[in-house]
Amino acid sequence: MYQIRIDISIFNSRISQVRKRLSELKPFFLSEGSDVVYKEIRQVFDTEGHGTWPQLSTEYAAWKEQFYPGKSILRREDTYFQAATGPNAADSFREASNKRLRIGVTGPEYAVFHEEGTSRMPARPVFEMAAERLGRPLLRSLEQYLFQRT
Repeated sequence: MYQIRIDISIFNSRISQVRKRLSELKPFFLSEGSDVVYKEIRQVFDTEGHGTWPQLSTEYAAWKEQFYPGKSILRREDTYFQAATGPNAADSFREASNKRLRIGVTGPEYAVFHEEGTSRMPARPVFEMAAERLGRPLLRSLEQYLFQRT
């Protein structure tokens, strides 16, 4: 009789490495995890909400083109964009633990008006829209992190 016998003890070391990485996710969150989030946030800005943001009013669009030519929606001076798309802007924050990553903006103060809208301005959500699309790319990145060779 021919057979193949596999003893799972050969996997124990590898399983231990994966368990250790899974219990210590802060390094992942501060590197690969953050990169995935910032990339998705940039996508939201670059595509103007994946094409779903309401257009600027005719009057404001004309004014903006005159004083900020070529600047897309929410990118007039790029303060909000810079704060939202990287950890080094003055108004951005990033906090990580072994269980959680929080990325956001502490300013500019008007960011909340863009996210939620006002009586005079429609909502153009950035963070909510990015969060809806993060599942797969973040999971792929986490899998690579967990199963990388050391």
